[in-house]
Amino acid sequence: KAKNNDILFVVDNSGSMQTHQNNLSVQIDGLSRELLNAAVDFHIGVITTDMQDQNHQGRLVGTPRYVDPWTPNLDLLLKKNILVGTNGTYEEKLFDPVMDALSEPLLSGYNKGFYREGAYLSLVFVTDAEDQSVADENLFLHFLKTLKGDLSHVSAQGLIIPSDETNCVRDDGRSP
Repeated sequence: KAKNNDILFVVDNSGSMQTHQNNLSVQIDGLSRELLNAAVDFHIGVITTDMQDQNHQGRLVGTPRYVDPWTPNLDLLLKKNILVGTNGTYEEKLFDPVMDALSEPLLSGYNKGFYREGAYLSLVFVTDAEDQSVADENLFLHFLKTLKGDLSHVSAQGLIIPSDETNCVRDDGRSP
């Protein structure tokens, strides 16, 4: 287990995600509790899938922009940061915002302090749609390998809402 871990949530902020963001926000306590119990030095940040709105495009959302083990009211702030809203574009991009978030100028500017070169990087994608990024999976993997030097220092998980979910109003009209 990594003792230093930068965890980046990529949360779909399209119109169909309100219920799912709420569910994640309610469940997020367990994550911080497990990390604290394991004595992990973590940074947890949240970005959205929206690459059209200039306030997003890989920028960390919330205040503070990321939480760590020393953040007062950690669980409350993380819950608030996860609730990114549903006013984002219907074009859910998963890879592009990660690449922007972890590249210049955001890396040493707006997102400064979140990413640590020696820490493991964990990506958590939360969406109900397929990726519509400009970057394909090969470019994304190359980016991550270049960033970390070794893909064994990167993990990725997807919290994917099934296409047959009945409590989800699809905003794109596409088939599964």
